[in-house]
Amino acid sequence: RPGSTKEVFSVMGEEMSKTLLKEMAKIESVKAEDTYAIFNEFHDIVVENKVMYGGETLPEVIFEQSFKGSPGLFETKSNLFNYLSDIEDEQLMNYLAKESIQFVALILHFLPEERMANILSKMDKEKSITLSDQLVNLDIPNLNLIWRLHEFVKDQLFDTTKADESEDESVIKLSRSLEIMGQTQQDAILNYFKETNADVASKIQQYMLTFPDLVILSNKDMQTLVNELESVKDLAFALKKVDENLKAKIYDNLSKRYLLMLEEEIKLITEASDEDIESNQVKILNLARSLERNGKISSLKKEVKEVATEAEVTPPTVEPTSESEGQ
Repeated sequence: RPGSTKEVFSVMGEEMSKTLLKEMAKIESVKAEDTYAIFNEFHDIVVENKVMYGGETLPEVIFEQSFKGSPGLFETKSNLFNYLSDIEDEQLMNYLAKESIQFVALILHFLPEERMANILSKMDKEKSITLSDQLVNLDIPNLNLIWRLHEFVKDQLFDTTKADESEDESVIKLSRSLEIMGQTQQDAILNYFKETNADVASKIQQYMLTFPDLVILSNKDMQTLVNELESVKDLAFALKKVDENLKAKIYDNLSKRYLLMLEEEIKLITEASDEDIESNQVKILNLARSLERNGKISSLKKEVKEVATEAEVTPPTVEPTSESEGQ
């Protein structure tokens, strides 16, 4: 009924209504028996209050029906607080610092022994003794309550993580901007932060990619990068002043034919200003970032990316593009 539908949508709000209407548009036709089944289910839920599956209830019911005679899904300690393995000790300790001793002891109880020992050792002597006493005399509440606590702590910790990431957004944006600035201006900005805010300076250097950092690329990704270059000449200028490790990494991933063309281009460059070299290095950096965004090469995060070490180096497959051959 249009009148009733209008009232429902007005209560739901504009955004949810749009989502529902888009889903309705996908439904071409509904069989009569399906309609009756939906009406009956709706009646049971809203009018008779017979079925209220959701949250823990639905998985609990499915588990009981599938494995009769076994302990309930939320009556076991298995996997409790398993997400804490993804949380750094420092972040976890910062979170626990705001909580009561009893709460902290309960969380520590569910950590592996080695990690519990590591966290206790980082606390002051008096607090570690108090916590140890609490751990020995800990009274574990009903497991259903523990599972609720499991979800509560998870939401708290990962909300904090998102907030931290949001705070870093402006630093990441500045870092990306610095990548395409001239060296003089780049150094001036970095030196300013080193003198006024060492934490921000450290984060900028962590997020900012420089031309020598391209050595972190795997052999496969380096080949992809070189193959996407507009011309051999760009690379020739960029290599006129470069770290030897990066130069060796690039050379190792060129075909013999491309290498000959590159060396010929380098010989033809009799004069190369710092500005020419820098602009071509920035051009290649921008290309690497573009390939990263499009998923053509792996992440360029310096803090987690390591120099690739391959037992057998993949035979170079990079060939010059048609445009490169014309250089």
